[in-house]
Amino acid sequence: MIILEITDVQEFDVLLTSGDAKFSGAIKKLQSVFRWGRSAPFSHASLLLSPFSVIESLDTSGIVITDLFKPSTNPHGQEKKFDDDQTQIVARIDGARLRLFAILNGVNRAEVRRYRPISSCDPAKFAQSKNAILAAISAVYLAEYPAYARLLATARVIPNEVVNALERIGMFIENKTITGPFCSELVVNLLGCAHPMIMETYQTAKKTAPSDLSHNKEIFELVTIAKEYSSPEELPGRNSKDFIDIIQKYLSIKSNASQKFNSDLVKLTRKLPNAIGIISNIRQSEFVAVTELYQEILDTMRQDWIKPLSDHIQTSRRLGIWLRSANKCAASCPAERKAPASSPGGKPRLQPAWEHRGPSEERCIDVRYCSGIEPRWDRLSIFLEEQHEERMQRDFKRASQRVDSMRRDQI
Repeated sequence: MIILEITDVQEFDVLLTSGDAKFSGAIKKLQSVFRWGRSAPFSHASLLLSPFSVIESLDTSGIVITDLFKPSTNPHGQEKKFDDDQTQIVARIDGARLRLFAILNGVNRAEVRRYRPISSCDPAKFAQSKNAILAAISAVYLAEYPAYARLLATARVIPNEVVNALERIGMFIENKTITGPFCSELVVNLLGCAHPMIMETYQTAKKTAPSDLSHNKEIFELVTIAKEYSSPEELPGRNSKDFIDIIQKYLSIKSNASQKFNSDLVKLTRKLPNAIGIISNIRQSEFVAVTELYQEILDTMRQDWIKPLSDHIQTSRRLGIWLRSANKCAASCPAERKAPASSPGGKPRLQPAWEHRGPSEERCIDVRYCSGIEPRWDRLSIFLEEQHEERMQRDFKRASQRVDSMRRDQI
């Protein structure tokens, strides 16, 4: 079992993985041949929108956003489905520190790398990067995986005209309509929307293979490497399921329908204009109007799926800042402090900040009760709850407006 620590993972880090499936092995062999025998340890690349979600291009589902709490498919291993009722994120309290881990089913190797220009930017520039990446996601989300011939572009020696011709033939054979980029191409394209300088390194995203991102250590710094465990119980520290329940409530990506269903719906709607034109034999002007209406509907659907991501990323960023600050505080906590304090009822007692700093005062049970940093967890959880309620109210208001609009159209 491969488990990745995500405690220090940040938004827009790159997750590189390889699995035990035949397709994964074929991709690695292809990369090794195209790079003249250079090692190709990874077969898949995805962009972390938060430590708990990734956007990736899968050969089975197209471009989708995977919730790491309860992913519905496994693109890396032989077994594509697994238990949907069990969360794949684990929280462990190691000493006073809180550590988060992600179970990666079907993966035999994984690491996280960080694109340096994004990691070093200030909050204002990060907000600009986030908006640019979200705009790019809205343009390709739920597109189909490209024809397999497109992977030949990573060879870098095959002319673009040849690759494009083979790709068109592949799309016809594989019955695909509008396709998006493959996995590493998607990652480079999204990062390039925020920082175009990445294109100077890779020339074109289409020619970038997953392992290329791990070889370039100048602009992609290593954050963490996954380790192998026989079970989650071997992880350091003690389990903290209550904390996982809390953050899952606020950070698990909500969807009324599975992305597979949404993807199939998009494929169907793409074919509707042509189907209507053939069946009805409508005039060209009417066909254009139908096509424009379809595009408007599709854009609305995509925006509704993309809008919650901005809140998700912002909430995750706040949680990450708190977690890193609290763990740093715990690491510098003087050893001579007393045992953890508790209230008469046995529950941990939150200490005022002025009590926390003295070396003779009582030690915090763990970072959730640390009062020496801001924001404290109790205040942060209140903020998360308020943000969750605001999001629910916005979703309800949006649904009500749709119902009212449909009623007006019927009248």
